Amino acid sequence: MPYGESYDKDQYDGNDIPDAIPDGWYPVRIADVTKETVGETDVPMANVRFSIRGGDFEGQNIFRRFPLPIGDIPEGKKIQYQRFLVPFLEAIGAPKQGMKPDAWIGTELWIRVKVEMFGGAKDAKVVEYSAENPTKVKK
Repeated sequence: MPYGESYDKDQYDGNDIPDAIPDGWYPVRIADVTKETVGETDVPMANVRFSIRGGDFEGQNIFRRFPLPIGDIPEGKKIQYQRFLVPFLEAIGAPKQGMKPDAWIGTELWIRVKVEMFGGAKDAKVVEYSAENPTKVKK
């Protein structure tokens, strides 16, 4: 789906619910990127859908939303941009200026998932990114 189009939540099946994905590093491919605006400030956000490649959880999807630095970014969002988007862009080798989120689709990387409790339910969150397999011991 091209960046900028909304997805229909009914198009994703139960396979997208990440409760069963335990903490750890997973190889993923960026399957989709959609755009939305959030809050009264209409800050543009990119919703990235990561699809796990291989292993017991192959095909499971995990989502992560990033604030995009377009126009004037409210002060609170600048921190989120530096903390969340910049490490992601570095892991996929994408430029920090003149971003083209459609170009991210198909990129492969590694993500670290951490399961936390949120509202009484398990929530798998993407907390780190790597261009290479971080679980391999370097000699």
